[in-house]
Amino acid sequence: MAISRSTAYRVKIAEIVNGEFIKQEGFNPSYIIIRSNNVSRINIIATVVGKYIAEDENYAAITIDDGSETIRIKGFGPDVIKLKGAKVSELVRVVGKIKKYNEEMYLIGEVITKLDDPNWLIV
Repeated sequence: MAISRSTAYRVKIAEIVNGEFIKQEGFNPSYIIIRSNNVSRINIIATVVGKYIAEDENYAAITIDDGSETIRIKGFGPDVIKLKGAKVSELVRVVGKIKKYNEEMYLIGEVITKLDDPNWLIV
C-alpha cells in the first residue's frame, strides 16, 4: 500500500498567518483553509531574514519573508541540520507543514533549498 502525501500548495505567507487553523487529531494533518483548499503542506519561495540556533543545537529557527508577511520555520532535534545551512539574505524554497503553538503559526520544514537565481521570485 502506497502512502500518499498531501499536496504542497504555493501560497503567500500572509495567507498562512491570517488563515484559520483547523487542528486535527491522530494521523489526520491539521490545516488552514485557503481558496477553498484544506492546506496542510506549503511550497514557498522567500528570503531568509533571521536565524537562531540554540547552544545545545536541539532547536533552530529561521524567519522567512516573501514580501507579504514573515513566518518562522522551526526544527527540533535531528531536523536542526535542515536549518543550519541557511544564511540571512539567501533566497530559499521551503516545503513544509503548517503548525500552530501559542497563537503563532509556524512551519516545520521538510525540504529547504537555497536558490541561486533571483528570477525564482517571479515564479
